[in-house]
Amino acid sequence: MYPYELCREIRQCLINQIRSDGRLQGKPNRSGYIGYIIPTEEWILGNINQITEAWDDITGKELDPTGVRKAREEEINEYKQHGVYEKGPIEQCWERTDKAPIPVRWIDINKGDKLNPEYRSRLVAKEIKMDNREDLFAATSPS
Repeated sequence: MYPYELCREIRQCLINQIRSDGRLQGKPNRSGYIGYIIPTEEWILGNINQITEAWDDITGKELDPTGVRKAREEEINEYKQHGVYEKGPIEQCWERTDKAPIPVRWIDINKGDKLNPEYRSRLVAKEIKMDNREDLFAATSPS
């Protein structure tokens, strides 16, 4: 919607104003941003065990948390088995792209029914097509 450079300048001006007003306590985090949070591998894996409720992303129906935890663990194990990503420092992302890491979210669905549930969970990138780039494509498995 707005050019990245404009947003970056506005953000920096806000940070500078907060500092000059004396409202900023302490220092920005290691990536230089105040309150900037992205999920890390540890956060994703740690939160799997804390799921107490979940809903189907297609139907909106409530899902059994135990089944969702198992489906998410299977997805993470597939990532590890196939070497889907290589973990690196956030600073490296900023240095190479001048952008933050791409945010992610879980998509949970029941491909079965209430009596015979077949839960599937996928960790998907958010906001990947915001700049209408033709070279970005994320295939999804048929299952």
